[in-house]
Amino acid sequence: MEDMMRMLADAPEEQRKAMMKSRLEMVAAMPEDQRLGAMSEMISAIAKFSDEKRKKMISTRNRIVAEFPASTRDTIMQARVKLAMKLPKDVNEKDMMTMMQTLSELPDDLKMNFMNSMKHQFEEAGMSMPSMPGMAMPAPQPTKATTPSAAPAPSGPADMVKAQEDMMKQLATASEDMRRTALKGRWDEILKGSDQAVGDSIKVMMQALARLPDEQRRTLIRTRTEVVGSLGEDQIKRILGARAMTLKGMETLDKEDQMIAMEEMPWVPEAQRMRFANTMANFMKSMGMSPPPMPSTPMHHGKQMEKKGLFSKSWKCTACGRGFPAM
Repeated sequence: MEDMMRMLADAPEEQRKAMMKSRLEMVAAMPEDQRLGAMSEMISAIAKFSDEKRKKMISTRNRIVAEFPASTRDTIMQARVKLAMKLPKDVNEKDMMTMMQTLSELPDDLKMNFMNSMKHQFEEAGMSMPSMPGMAMPAPQPTKATTPSAAPAPSGPADMVKAQEDMMKQLATASEDMRRTALKGRWDEILKGSDQAVGDSIKVMMQALARLPDEQRRTLIRTRTEVVGSLGEDQIKRILGARAMTLKGMETLDKEDQMIAMEEMPWVPEAQRMRFANTMANFMKSMGMSPPPMPSTPMHHGKQMEKKGLFSKSWKCTACGRGFPAM
């Protein structure tokens, strides 16, 4: 998570805001225990940054939260207030103080959205809201954002898929390093959960990927394979096992994803490709299944590639022209 947050801190403002917005939407759709864990990791990572980077990240986070619909804003704010008693004191105070300092950058309407929601969540928790030097607290407004009857933020599988889809769209067009770092952080986060949670997260990821245009889907599946191939053998087996259990009854999605992964395999670096392929073969044999054969002729877009070139041979896709050197 720290690497992912550091990457966002160094990204252009527009890209940082888009990716952080998708991330916070996904966090808001999580079950509460996962939401608190994800928010805690995010806050703890940002607390390690220099003052300049921390202010930049929290300023962007403030604006995103203030612009959210009231229900989503309240869900994120409720998690932040609950974490005030769970985070290490120095981490909580550093984040809260920077949050207060950077609120002044918001337009008055967004500032009121943010402050009213925070005040309400502190009151709901029976806690006193921290003072804001130089900032007068607006009078409570009789809106859904500040009343106890406010509807909860949408939460559930459909919302998780949509939030993940938005994040994947951002990653598909990001640099390879940014995409790799973000997916590595996501897998680290997923693997901290129970086996059921791991399976559910894999299903959401695959459903989100299936909504993307073909080339974006292929790009992300290729990077996903590389990242998973860089993990330890036990972690890879755990991912494969959770996937097999969770995707029962979703054979079409599973087969489509597997086919693309096999077609993109030649572009995965050799070390990660071999570790992933060997671990998958051993796992499937242990389950009494036959592992899919690695095609002697690479496939792309469901068709065999052609070997071309007079002196330096390379495989070329007959559909899109994409190629890589032939061994």
